[in-house]
Amino acid sequence: MTTTSPESRTLRRRLVALGLTSAVVGSSAPIPLYPIYRAELGLDTFTMTLIFVVYVVAVLSALLTSGKAMARLDSPHRLLAPALLIVAVGALIMSQAHSLAWLLAGRMLAGFGTGCATVAANAALVELAPRHDVRHAALVSTLSFGAGSAVGPFLSGAALQLDLWPTVLPFVLIAAIALVSAWSSVQCLRSTAMRAGLPPAPSQEEPAAGSAPNVAAVQWFPFLLCAGTVLVTWAFGSTLMALGPYFGHVLLGIDNYAVTGYVTALFTLAGTTSQWLHRRTPARRAFLRGTTIITLGIVLMVTAMTFGMPALAAASLVLTSVGHGAAFGAAAGLVNQLAPPDQRSRLVSWFYVAGYVGNLVPMLLGAVTDRFGAMVAAMGFLIAFGLSIASIGLFARRGFRGV
Repeated sequence: MTTTSPESRTLRRRLVALGLTSAVVGSSAPIPLYPIYRAELGLDTFTMTLIFVVYVVAVLSALLTSGKAMARLDSPHRLLAPALLIVAVGALIMSQAHSLAWLLAGRMLAGFGTGCATVAANAALVELAPRHDVRHAALVSTLSFGAGSAVGPFLSGAALQLDLWPTVLPFVLIAAIALVSAWSSVQCLRSTAMRAGLPPAPSQEEPAAGSAPNVAAVQWFPFLLCAGTVLVTWAFGSTLMALGPYFGHVLLGIDNYAVTGYVTALFTLAGTTSQWLHRRTPARRAFLRGTTIITLGIVLMVTAMTFGMPALAAASLVLTSVGHGAAFGAAAGLVNQLAPPDQRSRLVSWFYVAGYVGNLVPMLLGAVTDRFGAMVAAMGFLIAFGLSIASIGLFARRGFRGV
C-alpha cells in the first residue's frame, strides 16, 4: 500500500507553484530585453506589436482548449507535465533567438505553455491543498502569478545590468526550473498509478443522487463580476507596463525611465503583498475592500495627472496595487469556491481568458494616444477604469451575499 505523507504533498504543492511561477517568469522576462531584440534584428514597431499579439493569442488558445482537455483527464498532472515541458522548450528557444522566426516561435511556445500550465496548476493545487481547500489553492496560484510577474523583469534586468548573457542566462534558468516542476508532476502520476488498485475514497464534492446537473449550478452573475474584475485590473497593469514610462515622461515630466521602472516593480510587489495579507480575510470582504481601494487610488491618480504631481501619482499607483491584490486574490478564490467541481477547470480558464483579453487594451490605448494625444488617452482610460471597478464593487455588494 502506497500513501502520500503531508510533507510530500506540501513539497509537491510547492513544486507545482514553482512551475507556474516559472511559466509566468518566462512570459515577463523578455520585457526589458525587447530594445535589444529590436536593435539587433532591426525590427519596426509593428513587428514588435506582432510579437506581443502572437504571445497573447497563444495564451488565449491554450486557456480556451485546456479547460475541455482537463475534463477528459484523470489527473491535472497529465496536462501540467507537458505544459511545463513546452514552457522549458520555449525558454530554450528564446535563449537562442537570433532571428525573428525564432523569437516568434519562442514567444508562441511560452504563451501556449503558460496557458495550459495555468489551468492545470490550479487544478493540481486544489488536489494537493490541505483538505482540498479551493481558496488556499487560489491563493497559491495568484501569489505565483504575482511573483512571476515581478521576478521576470528583475531577472532579465539584473542580467542586463551585470552583462551576464542577458538574452541567454535568464531563459536557461527558467527552463531548468520548469523541468524540475515537470519531473515532480511525473512523480505524482507514478504515485497515482501505484495506488490505482485501491478503492477510491468517498468524495465530498460528488453531487447527491437526483440533484440537478452541475452545469445548472454555475452562479454566473458572481462569476462575471470576478471575470470583469480581472479584465479591468489586468488591463490597468499591462497599460502601466507598456505605456507607463511614456505617460510619465509626457504628462508628469519624468525623464528618468528607471524611476518609472521602479514604480512598476513596486506596483507588482505591493499587489502580491496585499494578496498575502488578505489570505485569511473572507472573500466577499476582501473583494469589496479591494474595489474600494482601487477606486480611491484612481481618483487620486486623476488628480495627480490633472495637476502634474509625480509623488501623488506614485502613491496612487501603490494604493491601486494594494486594492488590485485584494480584489484579484478574492476573485480567483471565489471562482474556485463557487464553481461546481466538474466545471471548475472550465471556469478557471475563462477567468484567466478575461485577464489576458485585458492585456490587449494597451494596443487600443496606443492607437487612441496617437490620434488624440497622451492626456486625452490617459484621462479617458483612468475614468473608464475607475467607473468600471466602482460599478463592479457596487454590484458585488448584492451579488456576493452569503459568500
